[in-house]
Amino acid sequence: MNEQRSRIDVKQAADLAECSTRHIQKIIKNGTLSAHKDKGNKYLIDKTDFYRVFPDLMPRTVATNLEQDSLLDVKQAAEFVGCSTRHIQKMIKGGVLSAYRDKGNKYLIDKSEFYRVFPDLKPRTYTETSEQEDNQLLFLKEQNEFLKEQLEYAHGEKKSLLSALENAQRMIEFKPEKRNKLFGIF
Repeated sequence: MNEQRSRIDVKQAADLAECSTRHIQKIIKNGTLSAHKDKGNKYLIDKTDFYRVFPDLMPRTVATNLEQDSLLDVKQAAEFVGCSTRHIQKMIKGGVLSAYRDKGNKYLIDKSEFYRVFPDLKPRTYTETSEQEDNQLLFLKEQNEFLKEQLEYAHGEKKSLLSALENAQRMIEFKPEKRNKLFGIF
């Protein structure tokens, strides 16, 4: 149920953005706004992704939560990497990793910046599209097997036709010996 509340459909998105549903669908199709189709073939949009595209429409509480979720402190970054906090601080001071200081004078690192420097640590997300890709892969495998069977049948057909052709050529090339006729009759 929590998952349902974090997603909105195209009509709700259009109402929030004060535009047409067609405009939202165009934004989805050109890839600016990501959405997933539900079982009823209806687009569902993550609220966080919607607010990423329309940041001026974001309620204040959602904006604060998103900011907190998208930042790492030095200790969290060090735990992710598996190194000391001092090493992360040296990376920040050396300009390898950018960060800013909060009100408490602690370094805060944006997750996108962190994953830019450490791309191997980026978590892989599996969504409905991966399930769709799995189904597509299964369909392609079945289609591949069917095509292999058709190819084997075609090879067998080709062999029988070549054999028939060779027999026909042999019959054409075969000239029976001329027999001498007895009294011109036989």
